[in-house]
Amino acid sequence: MPYSEFVYRSDYRAYSAKLIEITMYDARMPIRITVLENDVPVSDTITYSIETYAYNMLNKQSTTEGFKELLRMTMKYADSARVYFEDHQ
Repeated sequence: MPYSEFVYRSDYRAYSAKLIEITMYDARMPIRITVLENDVPVSDTITYSIETYAYNMLNKQSTTEGFKELLRMTMKYADSARVYFEDHQ
């Protein structure tokens, strides 16, 4: 999956990458990230997805009901996109 930048953010004291080309078709697909230095892993592998984000926010007490509904509809749209594109390949 392409990314546009991978930089160390001193304000967060962490690396950040801006991912591009994530489609709704891939919303439930995990993205695995491992930081390498000279082809040697220097971090644990992190696995995350749009679905993971939605799940975490839906189970968070401080999330508003309006935002939770938006997340539910987003995942429903993602599932519809997957079915549509699988049927039209």
